[in-house]
Amino acid sequence: MDPTQEVVIIVHGRGSAERQYLEDFDPEAHGVDLYPTGYATFTSDINKARRFNGPLDAFKYIMQVPKICPYRPDGKPNRPLMAFTLEVSHDLT
Repeated sequence: MDPTQEVVIIVHGRGSAERQYLEDFDPEAHGVDLYPTGYATFTSDINKARRFNGPLDAFKYIMQVPKICPYRPDGKPNRPLMAFTLEVSHDLT
């Protein structure tokens, strides 16, 4: 995969037969009563999928840690998107 080629993030295992793409993500969401679990939106429309300038940018986005609570209660880094099975893909069709 070309490190500068535009990519999207495919989300697997969301109970839908349609291919799902990551549309948006807020790592700070849902942090009022619990540690932040983030809020992600998904779409089956490739045209609404969030685009990244290569796999490195996509990986950095996936690995975001909320500033208000960088660690989960078990002491591990709080990376909400890692709860999903994700694939970085250059297939934009």
